[in-house]
Amino acid sequence: MSSKNYYSSDVIDEIVSANDIVDIISEYVTLKKMGTSHKCCCPFHVEKTPSFVVTREKQLYHCFGCGAGGNVITFIMEIEKLNFVEALKFLADKAHIKLPQNQQYNSERNEKRERQLLIHRDAAIYYYKTLLHDSKAIAYLLDRKIDKATIKKYGLGYAPKYGNGLLRYLLSKKYNINELLESGLILRSKNKSTNDLYDRFRDRIMFPIQNVTGKVIAFGGRVLDNSISPKYLNSPETQIFHKGKNLYGLNNAKKEIVNEQIIIVEGYMDVIGLYQKGIKNAVASLGTAFTQDQSKLLKRYAKELVVIYDGDRAGQEATSKAIEILQDNDIDIKIVSLPDNLDPDEYINQYGKDAFELQMSKGMTPFEYKISKLKQSYDISSVDGKIKFAKEMAAYLSNVNSGIEREAYLNKMAVDTGISKETILQEIQKNVTKEHKKNSNGKYRNEKPEKFVKNAYSIAQEEILKILINDKNIFPLIESKINLNHFQDGIYKDLAQYLFHQIENEKEIQGNKFINDISNKKDLEIASSIFTSDEISSEEQAIISYCNTIKKIKIHNDNKSLQNQLLNATDDEEKNKIYYQIIENKRKLEKL
Repeated sequence: MSSKNYYSSDVIDEIVSANDIVDIISEYVTLKKMGTSHKCCCPFHVEKTPSFVVTREKQLYHCFGCGAGGNVITFIMEIEKLNFVEALKFLADKAHIKLPQNQQYNSERNEKRERQLLIHRDAAIYYYKTLLHDSKAIAYLLDRKIDKATIKKYGLGYAPKYGNGLLRYLLSKKYNINELLESGLILRSKNKSTNDLYDRFRDRIMFPIQNVTGKVIAFGGRVLDNSISPKYLNSPETQIFHKGKNLYGLNNAKKEIVNEQIIIVEGYMDVIGLYQKGIKNAVASLGTAFTQDQSKLLKRYAKELVVIYDGDRAGQEATSKAIEILQDNDIDIKIVSLPDNLDPDEYINQYGKDAFELQMSKGMTPFEYKISKLKQSYDISSVDGKIKFAKEMAAYLSNVNSGIEREAYLNKMAVDTGISKETILQEIQKNVTKEHKKNSNGKYRNEKPEKFVKNAYSIAQEEILKILINDKNIFPLIESKINLNHFQDGIYKDLAQYLFHQIENEKEIQGNKFINDISNKKDLEIASSIFTSDEISSEEQAIISYCNTIKKIKIHNDNKSLQNQLLNATDDEEKNKIYYQIIENKRKLEKL
């Protein structure tokens, strides 16, 4: 069921009419009147020259830079990261319009969900009020350098050690026993003779877990005494809470994203500790291994993810697993290993924000991280350690399919160990039967001439755009393979952004409207050709092939730029980072 079907078109029109688009957008950016329109720098991408236009007459906005456009509802959806219904409620509240009850929307399942959200909201209030009156719990947080403003910001609370305070409080709010049991906050004794009910959380600092819209959906509880096990206890899975699909702190972090970057840490205290020191774009997984769903969720909000897990063995293993998942989802990754195995909260409290940001700047690529961890397993200052390291590294390199990647590792290892490249290569050649070799001009034999690359890029993009226009049902397949960053800057990316936006928001694709905003003659010709063509192939294999071509050539072009940067780089550390980014891109190519 479409989210738009929750409410009638009359209701939607009333809300849109009550919220002037210029007034709403002016709450987020400074608009300057220019003729009959208003203009500013786009809030959805970085630009120096204003290209974001808002027209009061048409009640529409359009960015001529990134292609973003729509009405007041789509603006709120984009800027607040809300779905259609949530954005509609947001605007209804602003206009003091009471939304009508909808039979579909208030189905039994949705009613139960709303009741569970209310239970968790009231539980959060109870825990927070209890904390304020418990000197021991307050003292614990203050000792952890968490101030009262941060306690309030994150709604931290305390579950009493004795009694069934939460149970009594929720019963006083007229919730029934079955609802409370379904929430997971109240448990029933296994003793059949008593059948008593009791609070799940006792004598713990309580961390409300919120979804991306700020609704409390679960809790994490931490003991005050580390001798008690388990140290952390989380809510069970419920109708409103799936730990593998949520991230602690994302509701706050999404509003504080810097340089399109989000930091991933392990624990609640890490998120809170960083926030209090001014690092506000951190999130944490919820007592479970990092998941594909969490990776996809983060991809909605950031282009680069920085992994800063604890330095112990468990943290290192979690880092390696997270890297694999993030790489599968084609997300840029940096890994930060803090000195002395300190966790982020400990480090920033001990050394401060500037020192933490310095560590952030030293973030490693996945390749750098792998090498660093392997080196730690051996004492490469000793002859025996060097030999063992070289043998294991050689075995690892022999399983690397990319000759380019393997050689880069080889060069790096020779520098780090002092073992000659030739000696290591001999060890590798024991297991490798086929090597990729360079041709005379320094290019690899499987690379394509520049002219072909450009033509293939254009053709593949045009075919994918044609398919999107003519068959919206193909969108999930295309979205799973490529994103907007894969399209070439200019008319192809502009059109892709428009189509992705229209399809995601279930809006009509209007070729005439899009073309009316094009001023460049060549771009107009390309767009007209794409919109009017009905010669498409919807075969899955053909679509995947087009998508792979787009990805390959985008990576190829990125590496050309990196090669130029490498030539101009003078600092060894800078060269190293560029070098490993090239390797990372080559790895991606090998997977396609």
